[in-house]
Amino acid sequence: MKKNQLSFARIIETLPASEEVMKTEARRKRFEKRALEAHEKELAEVERLQALENQISLVFEAKKRPGRPKGSKAEPNHNTYTWTDEDILLVMDALLHQTSKAFDSDTSESERTVILGWVAEPIVPRSANPFSFAACCAAFGLDAEELQKALLYHAEAQELLVEEKGESPELTVVQ
Repeated sequence: MKKNQLSFARIIETLPASEEVMKTEARRKRFEKRALEAHEKELAEVERLQALENQISLVFEAKKRPGRPKGSKAEPNHNTYTWTDEDILLVMDALLHQTSKAFDSDTSESERTVILGWVAEPIVPRSANPFSFAACCAAFGLDAEELQKALLYHAEAQELLVEEKGESPELTVVQ
């Protein structure tokens, strides 16, 4: 293991105990806010592109005749694949493993923000999102709160290291 690499287990062991509770919540909210801001920017861009697409489609619609030609049918949905429980667990596993990309120096800031925003989502039992961070952790028997706390603690420590020294320690996932 390299000098600048940390494992999930080591991160959790090195967390300060009592006064970190308030700091952890502040970290979680900060990363969640950052992800929300990035998402709002993306939504604004999508809305702008949709408005442009609507304008273009209006031009094309004006040139088309109303209605379908006689005898035409709507295309059927050819998606007949049924997801198994194993498929869903594979997706959840992949999502959890993707969190390590947030600590990779090759990951873009926008992708890192999205990943940490997903991790920073509030831990809500029985979330409506079956692929939430909490749901993925629960599927594998992981303590979502502890893992969230450890990941956000490491993310903040990494940001401070980058600001101070220009170094970026990479996180190694230990299985």
